[in-house]
Amino acid sequence: MIFLFLASRWRKKLAFRVLTGLGALLLWVLVGVWLIMQTKGRELVMEESRKLIEETGRNAVSRLEIRLREIAALTISAGRASLSLPRETTAIEAFLPGLVDYGGDAGVAGGGYWPEPGAFAPGVERRAFFWARDPGGELRYINDYNAEDAPPYHGEEWYVPVKMIPPNAVYWSRSYIDPHSLEPMVTCSAPLRKGGRYEGVFTIDLKLDGLERFIESIRGRTGGYVVLLDRNNRFITFPKGSPELRAKAVSKHETTDAVSVAFKSAREFAMDETVFAPVASAVEEMNRRILDLARAAAPGAAGLEQQLASRIFSISAEEAALIAAAVADPLASGPGGDDGHFGEPIFLPADIFTGEPSLLYRFHVPGAYWKLLIVKPLSEATLVADHIVNLLLFYVAATVLVVIGLFSWWLNRGVLQRIARTTGKVRETRRTVVEKRFDELAAALPAPEGEDEIAELVEVMCSLTLELKTTYGALEAQSRAFERFVPKQFLQLLGRNSIEEIRLGDQVLSDMAVLFADVRGFTSLSEKMSPKENFDFINLLLQCLGPAVRGAGGFIDKYIGDAIMALFPGGADDAIRAGVIIQELLRDFNETRDLSGLPPVSLGVGVHSGMLMLGTIGEEERMEGTVISDAVNLASRIEGLTSTYGCPLLVSEAALAKCKSTDFSHRAIARVRVKGKSLDVLIYEILDAESPGQRRLKEETSVDFSRGAECLDQGAAAEAFAYFEKVLAVNPQDRAAITLRDIAEGQFRKPTLTIE
Repeated sequence: MIFLFLASRWRKKLAFRVLTGLGALLLWVLVGVWLIMQTKGRELVMEESRKLIEETGRNAVSRLEIRLREIAALTISAGRASLSLPRETTAIEAFLPGLVDYGGDAGVAGGGYWPEPGAFAPGVERRAFFWARDPGGELRYINDYNAEDAPPYHGEEWYVPVKMIPPNAVYWSRSYIDPHSLEPMVTCSAPLRKGGRYEGVFTIDLKLDGLERFIESIRGRTGGYVVLLDRNNRFITFPKGSPELRAKAVSKHETTDAVSVAFKSAREFAMDETVFAPVASAVEEMNRRILDLARAAAPGAAGLEQQLASRIFSISAEEAALIAAAVADPLASGPGGDDGHFGEPIFLPADIFTGEPSLLYRFHVPGAYWKLLIVKPLSEATLVADHIVNLLLFYVAATVLVVIGLFSWWLNRGVLQRIARTTGKVRETRRTVVEKRFDELAAALPAPEGEDEIAELVEVMCSLTLELKTTYGALEAQSRAFERFVPKQFLQLLGRNSIEEIRLGDQVLSDMAVLFADVRGFTSLSEKMSPKENFDFINLLLQCLGPAVRGAGGFIDKYIGDAIMALFPGGADDAIRAGVIIQELLRDFNETRDLSGLPPVSLGVGVHSGMLMLGTIGEEERMEGTVISDAVNLASRIEGLTSTYGCPLLVSEAALAKCKSTDFSHRAIARVRVKGKSLDVLIYEILDAESPGQRRLKEETSVDFSRGAECLDQGAAAEAFAYFEKVLAVNPQDRAAITLRDIAEGQFRKPTLTIE
């Protein structure tokens, strides 16, 4: 805006050239900063992000390794202690549980002493001493492995490779589901040797369920997600926030009702989710590299693999090779280690969990040969660079704008600021007028500064705005006054926004409900009141009816003396609900009159539903809205029957049939015939409109009343008379029953009541 204004004012002067140069310089600086940060800056930030993730991964590996070494030290020391004990069952069972318990460490699931055949006692092939924690955390002795029908433990995966590792070393098993606790865990095994003789194995079982919290803490520092795999690339932990994928990763054949997590391997998961294939290939490449290093370090590795495959129960050649590599332990030192970091980050075009391009960082955990995977979305890795770019652009742009602003002020002696302030106030004034916040208009109007043309323009604008406020106020007051004569809902039904848009002949056909309400016996009431008292009484009563109608979604179309006609576009439910509310308000109204010593007032309410023609009639100089329909006439006639039958609220069968709600308590009254119509109309009384006492009595007698009405309708007058007598015996004040009883008593044919 500054450039455009000055260009128009000084396009032939030096100021225009200076400001144009400053603008070009600003653009060049901004583009230059952006290009630098998008190239070299982004590379530097990505490098720092990579270093941070690698350092975090190494620290995580170190923490895992500390825990593994702690359990390894416990296994070795407990094994040495077991060799020093007498070969007596009581001595071993008394001493070893205290070592396995490890001070109540909940992560230690159990452990035990597993002698070689004949090592515990001559001729005894197996005599294991194993303890496992129960659900309460207490160690319990498990004798299952000594049973004759149990498979010998000497062929287990955690037992056989231990013979091949050096003293003071341990072997970490694959992850598995413990058959006793049904929890995921891993076993640390240490060889027992004494006097050159191999005595057996000592084991400590380590729970894996606590690793999810540890992995989640790493994710909080790196972003993205973190996964831990075992030696066979089976998931030890799984990313949170992906319940559907987590369900697919669970190994169904290893899961029972009591096991919540028994995961597949990365390869098995990738078979179901091909997007995960690059990650699965990356961890398999880690195993291939480990195998290559192990075979290079141990020329006899192939024979060792065959030996392991033949001696361990149910093991594949692939797993035998991995066990042989773990025994050789090539990553303990040498080129494959690198403090846990394994190779360069791998680019993933579309990661399955992040849903975007990401980088995969791989780390190995020494000893156990687990894999720690950290996946970082590229968008997160470049977030810092983008932030720096935006920050630099902001500060550079702000600095240049300040310089240009100061220079412009010096050049124009404050004129630009005056125009900007005035323009801002004009915009604020316009918003205030558009939003019709005229009470805030005085504060929004700009104040004239000086005595020049700008100040004069401001004064003219303020004067026009105040005149607009006055005019709008008058129009709004007039519109509100019109609404009291022409309901707003009537205009909306005709598709008009205001009364000014109404044209003679506007019309619309609509299906809606009609309600008539009239004061019973108003003539006798009015004779006892003066004209003013008559008007006061009617207005006081109508002040109760109007809110009831509007509250139920309708509007009053006409006031007919002491009666009203109301329309309900929402249907019969709204009209009936309004009739019930009217009768409730009338009871409150009568209580007030009773306190003043005045007689009660009765209202009859009739409801019908049907097609109505709404429109305007008259002439151009005088017109009014009206409703034309047989439904209006029928609603009025039904209201008139409330006096005949003594019912506060009567509705037609058509209106009741259109009710979406079935909560209204009702009973059929009689079939009536509208004058000029050949078909009878069945009318119903809505019992909700009655006082609580009368409603209860009418509901109690509804069965007898309905049978009497049916008999009367079928011409069985004597039977009808008997039923209505039963009703009146319970409720003598049921005027509808009295009326129908009298009809039954005097007629022995189907009654047809014509409504005049």
